[in-house]
Amino acid sequence: MQDELKKMKKDDLISMIVDICKEKPEFIKIIYAFLDYKKVSFENSQEENDRLIFEYWGELKRILIGFDFYGEISEKQEEKADGLFYSMGNIVKTGKISEKVKYRLLDELFEQHDKGMFIFEEQLTDIMFALSQSEEEIEYLFEKFENFDS
Repeated sequence: MQDELKKMKKDDLISMIVDICKEKPEFIKIIYAFLDYKKVSFENSQEENDRLIFEYWGELKRILIGFDFYGEISEKQEEKADGLFYSMGNIVKTGKISEKVKYRLLDELFEQHDKGMFIFEEQLTDIMFALSQSEEEIEYLFEKFENFDS
């Protein structure tokens, strides 16, 4: 099916997406993630992935700040956040992220986790563990969790 989608003309693909969204609004999150994933490629350089992951993280932080301030977010914002977490996960899976970015992102993710962003706890934790591949990174992550005052 992916091969068929890749062969489609851009206008036909957009038309199909619009039709699906009209009939099944719950698929907006999936479609958003799919389209966003197309920007992420195993061909991307480490620098491109570093830039993209912080672009997505910046958007996510705006949503999280809204949640922190108001105590809730809209369904649309929650769907966007899920798509951004998905896209970040795809970048992490490529393995092409600099060590500096990994540690900075781990610190920022844990800062949000520490604030009690329990609506996104699973996604935050998944990204943290996906980022932690080396023994040193895993030890760093566990030190953060040990110091977490639950």
